[in-house]
Amino acid sequence: MTKYNLWTRLWGRKAALEEERLNNELCFLKAQFNPHFLFNSINSIYGHIPKDNRTARNMLVVFSEMLRYQLYECNTKSVSFDRELQYIRNYVALQQIRKEEDLQIKLNVDLDSQNFHIAPLLFTAFIENAFRYVSTGSSEDESKVVIWLEKKEQYLQFRVFNTRETSNVGLVTLDHQGIGISNAIRRLELLYPGQHELQIDDGVNFYQVTLKIDLHPNPEKETGLGEPAT
Repeated sequence: MTKYNLWTRLWGRKAALEEERLNNELCFLKAQFNPHFLFNSINSIYGHIPKDNRTARNMLVVFSEMLRYQLYECNTKSVSFDRELQYIRNYVALQQIRKEEDLQIKLNVDLDSQNFHIAPLLFTAFIENAFRYVSTGSSEDESKVVIWLEKKEQYLQFRVFNTRETSNVGLVTLDHQGIGISNAIRRLELLYPGQHELQIDDGVNFYQVTLKIDLHPNPEKETGLGEPAT
């Protein structure tokens, strides 16, 4: 066996091991979003909710649809964006019911097409974080969560903004060390290396995450994603 052939075999082995390691890590990260035991309990819980409590029943139906998506459609490297968007709409609908009435929630979608695929549950942790730390109705300032999704040509841009209490400054930053946000950042690094830009703005009375993904990168392109969309 020539040195070249030996080097080629060793390099191929190393690449295969690295791919296996990354796949195992991705499976572990995605497993954080698959609570099977909750899904198996939904039918019995639904049956114990009085029929005249339509709000609670509707919330459980929406929650069931979200779990179904996680369990049966997210075990792939990519999903159709229209299904991911429906999951986000369902999550926002649940939050709209359970949060204070004076919380303003907006979901703005501007897509040139929904006929594309993306890694599942990329935005979930950032959206959950926004609702977790949004300012309450007791604040003198407005209480707001705004989510933008925009796709122009090959670029998908996501942005989530929330108001927050001045007393909560620093708490969200600490949360980045937990499973949700850190997993989201790690998944982006694994799935879209060199294809994404993530910016986190930690203001005094607001918090904002902006993420831009190049869905069809040019292999000859050496740096960045170019100028961010405005």
